[in-house]
Amino acid sequence: MKKAIIVIVVIFVVYFLLTNPTGSADVVELVFGWIVNAFEQVAAFLQTLLF
Repeated sequence: MKKAIIVIVVIFVVYFLLTNPTGSADVVELVFGWIVNAFEQVAAFLQTLLF
C-alpha cells in the first residue's frame, strides 16, 4: 500500500513538472529559498556561538 502511494505521488510530480514548467520553476525557487535560508540561519547561530 505504501509503495502504491509513493508511485502515485511520483507520477503526479512528473505530470506537474511536464505540464506546468512555470509553476515547477516557482516551486523549485521556493524550496531552494528555504534551503538557503536554513543554511543562513545555521551560519548565524554558529557565528554567535563562536564570536
